[in-house]
Amino acid sequence: MTKPSVTDRLWTPLDKFRQCTEALLSLAEAGDWEAFEAMAKARQGWQQALGEDDFLQAVTEQGEAEYLKDQVAELQALNDRIGVLAEQARDEAAGQLRQHSVQKKAIRAYKP
Repeated sequence: MTKPSVTDRLWTPLDKFRQCTEALLSLAEAGDWEAFEAMAKARQGWQQALGEDDFLQAVTEQGEAEYLKDQVAELQALNDRIGVLAEQARDEAAGQLRQHSVQKKAIRAYKP
């Protein structure tokens, strides 16, 4: 859906939130979880701005609630993808930790 032709300033929180979300997806795909954490904190501020009454009221007054709804749906899809990548990374790390633990036990068992 094309962005409505209302002032760009109105959509700044949404645009910034989307930019942060897309950056989070890229960082998750790259496995850069340290940078991911920092970006997630930055995104949180924009998320709060999206929930402010002034923003929501302005969107409603401009008659753009449907556009916002569509954007939120797209952002949710990006979040879902990020969630899948985070779960995969967690599972992989847990597997590596288990493997390391088994290796340590094996070394201790054969150590004189």
